[in-house]
Amino acid sequence: MKKTTKFLVRSAVIAALYAALTFVVAPIAYTPVQFRVSEALTILPLFFTEAIPGLTIGCFIANIPAGPWDMLIGTAATLIAAVLTRLSRKIWLGIIPPVLCNAFLVPVIFLTNPEITEPYFFNVLTVGGGELLSVVALGVPLYFAMAKLAKKRHSLFGLQPVGGKADDAPQITEEQSAENPCPTKTDAPGESEPRERDEDGKIPDRHVEGADTSADITADKRE
Repeated sequence: MKKTTKFLVRSAVIAALYAALTFVVAPIAYTPVQFRVSEALTILPLFFTEAIPGLTIGCFIANIPAGPWDMLIGTAATLIAAVLTRLSRKIWLGIIPPVLCNAFLVPVIFLTNPEITEPYFFNVLTVGGGELLSVVALGVPLYFAMAKLAKKRHSLFGLQPVGGKADDAPQITEEQSAENPCPTKTDAPGESEPRERDEDGKIPDRHVEGADTSADITADKRE
């Protein structure tokens, strides 16, 4: 599969997962005191570059029911957090951007909603707390599970093994195989060189030093 195709497929899978997991907990996914299971996926940029567009698109789709402000600001928070997580390269640094970005940007959305009367910094604490719970309780275990699979050269979401891609191993083409066929082992015990075949392709009988043949045994008996 081409790299471009893999990139698009992984991005689409991550986007679909984020949106689906958000809709599953919809009653608590859009309120000031919110908890999104999908935020566990914010650790994926540590593994995949394509997780950045995947999470961004998934968040945009998930925020459609909440209206244009959530689609704009919420998606921007996810995009910024995904980029910073990718740059962090470490899990304990990578969990900080999604917590801070969502904690300080998502409450801005609530300021546009007259039905939400809680003060801004109260919402910072509630949104940030829910985000921290999701990332630490779900995202961190997910990270270590994926890292373990990567070390064992397994695949998850098309996850490539740590230390290099399995596809990087040199492949032997049919032409190379024809030019350098694997030799058939025709050596007899005690021989240091392969035995040659006759014109009919058969291996002629040959006395091996140190080995008694039936003819030798018969000759000894006659003597």
